[in-house]
Amino acid sequence: MGKEGSLERGLMTQGSESRKEAARPTPLLTPKTTIKIGTWNVRTMYETGRTAQVAKEMRSYNISLLGLSETRWLQAGQLRLATGEMLLYSGHTEDGAPHTEGVAMMLSQEAQRALIGWEPVNSLIITAKFATKKNNINLNVIQCYAPTNNDAEEERKDDFYQRLQAVLDKRRNKLKDITLRMGDLNAKVRADNTGHEEKFRRLWSDVRVMRGADVSSDHHLLVMSARLRLKKYSTNTNPRKRFNVGLLKDKDIQTSFKLNLSNRFQPLQELLKEEDTDIENQWQQVKKGWLDTCEEVFR
Repeated sequence: MGKEGSLERGLMTQGSESRKEAARPTPLLTPKTTIKIGTWNVRTMYETGRTAQVAKEMRSYNISLLGLSETRWLQAGQLRLATGEMLLYSGHTEDGAPHTEGVAMMLSQEAQRALIGWEPVNSLIITAKFATKKNNINLNVIQCYAPTNNDAEEERKDDFYQRLQAVLDKRRNKLKDITLRMGDLNAKVRADNTGHEEKFRRLWSDVRVMRGADVSSDHHLLVMSARLRLKKYSTNTNPRKRFNVGLLKDKDIQTSFKLNLSNRFQPLQELLKEEDTDIENQWQQVKKGWLDTCEEVFR
């Protein structure tokens, strides 16, 4: 067992910890296309061939973005696989640190084109931002791995949740963005989105546990379908009223309508004779007379 054997690491190239492109990123979430996002505790990627194995399962299930927990890699960085996937990882950075914990995100080429930037927070939290089809709305993904009750001190667990809350609060300040939190929380795999229920319909659907995925982990791969679903709002702040003019077939209602309209327009005719009354004001008075008559007769 060793940290990514020389053959596999030789098939990768290392990049920087952030990505900025002059060209606009290609959207990852759109209203018309459904993508798959997954999260998986792989137990370790500190073995020769394990990264390639994870990438193979990712392609097999057609996953665009895969969050990984317990990778056991040290430091933080960015690797590109020979098969086209990109791995963003975050682990312990102190000297002599053990190969424990560690989080990562594996990106398909589709997700790479949508990547705006990413941040390795610590060995338990990593974040990435992706473009969506909606202008000025980004998708923030937070992959985390909470210390388990068995091997974590209370102080360390408290520190984890404080850091996670700080990351969430920072993303919530971006009022238009969507935030997806996923990963291991108290040994329970979960994924959820936070905020914007008033702007977006349910983003995630068809959440499934893929028991057939195998990387020698005792945890199962969790996959969800995602699509940008926007609620529709009417831009008409003054909708036109509709009246049941069919009621005018009734002779009594027809007589009442004519009388009501005549009574309203008789004083209006005197107003229209005034020279200082502009055309816009005249039109508003005429319109008001018709609407008031309709509301009175057809109510």
